[in-house]
Amino acid sequence: KPCVAVGDYVFKGQTIATADGYVSTPIHASSSGTVTHIGDHPIAHPSGLSDDCIVIETDGEDQPLPKPELEPIEDYSGLDPAELRNRVRAAGIVGLGGAAFPSFIKLNPGSERLVDTLILNGAECEPYIACDQALMSECPEDIIAGAQLIKHAVQARECLIGVEDN
Repeated sequence: KPCVAVGDYVFKGQTIATADGYVSTPIHASSSGTVTHIGDHPIAHPSGLSDDCIVIETDGEDQPLPKPELEPIEDYSGLDPAELRNRVRAAGIVGLGGAAFPSFIKLNPGSERLVDTLILNGAECEPYIACDQALMSECPEDIIAGAQLIKHAVQARECLIGVEDN
């Protein structure tokens, strides 16, 4: 649900819409500027359909929030996994598979389930897609750090990363 109005100035990273239900996350401004429209607007989708949108006329300044809504955590390992999941939700982190499925849900196996092995799928689904391979080659430390964070969030005993043999 929008928490800004037309005419409001917003900063990069500012929450502009709050979660509307469990399978939902807040939305943050991708840059700074002025909100010019809230409502039905064409979206980048092959269907050509429109959807509810918050349109920001960016100012070219990319001004971040003067005070971040979420302070960075120096050591997440001392954080309760539930608190970690809540912070992931508040940050608006979602999957990039097309449905923008909230990541905090994926990080919540439930109290009755134990996760023995976390498996990160680094194998591409089609032969000419190479984004996973490029990320693993260019940002291996970030991937390992993310795997360790996820492992803590789901309390997994071990983590395996699956890659293609090419």
